[in-house]
Amino acid sequence: MSDYFLDMDINLVRQYITSDLSSLTYIKQMLEYRNLRVEQAYYAKLAYLYDHHKFDRNVPKEVKNAGEWDRSYWNERIIALDKGRRDKHNRALSSFYNFLQIGKVNNLDYIYVGDILSPQEAFKYERAELRSQMTDSMLQLIKSVEDNVQIGNEANEQLKQIRMDMNSFNRSFSVRKSLTEDESKEKDGGIEFDFKNFWDENNTNL
Repeated sequence: MSDYFLDMDINLVRQYITSDLSSLTYIKQMLEYRNLRVEQAYYAKLAYLYDHHKFDRNVPKEVKNAGEWDRSYWNERIIALDKGRRDKHNRALSSFYNFLQIGKVNNLDYIYVGDILSPQEAFKYERAELRSQMTDSMLQLIKSVEDNVQIGNEANEQLKQIRMDMNSFNRSFSVRKSLTEDESKEKDGGIEFDFKNFWDENNTNL
C-alpha cells in the first residue's frame, strides 16, 4: 500500500458535512457497503455456529431454534450479498472520493492524504491495494460519524436519521462494534457481535 494519512477529527468531519449537504448522500452510500459487509459476517457467524456449536448450551437462540431451512437461508443471503458487493463497493468508493472533494472545494484541511482512485478507476476495479486502503479509510470515516459527530444546522435532522438507521441496523444484526477494516484477519472480520441476551458472554469459544 502507498503511504497515507488520516485525520478523522470530529470537528473537521463536521466541517465537511456542513459545507455541503451532498455529504449526507455520500455517507449513506458508504454506509450501504459497510452494512453489506456486516450482514455477510452476521450470516456467516450464524452458519458457523449452526454447523459446529448448534447443540452447545450457550449458543444464541437464533441458532438453537434453527433448522435446515434457516441454515439454507443464511447461505443464500451470503451468496446474494456477495453478488451485489462489487457494485456497492464501487459506489461507496466513488462517494468517498466525492466526500474528499468537498474539502478541496471549500479549502478545508484534508481528512485523508494519499493516493486516491477516481470514480472511473473504482468502477474499472483497478489498483486493488489502493482500493483496500481507501475502503479502510472510508470505514474509519463512517465509524467517526456513527460515534461522535454532532452538528447544529439544517443538516442535523438528516444526520440524526442516518445515525438512527445505523443504530437500528446494529440492533437488528446484534452488532456491538462494527468493522473498520474491510479484509481484517481478526475473528468475525473485526466485528463484535453481541448475543448477550441469548448466550453466556464468558463463553469465548463461539
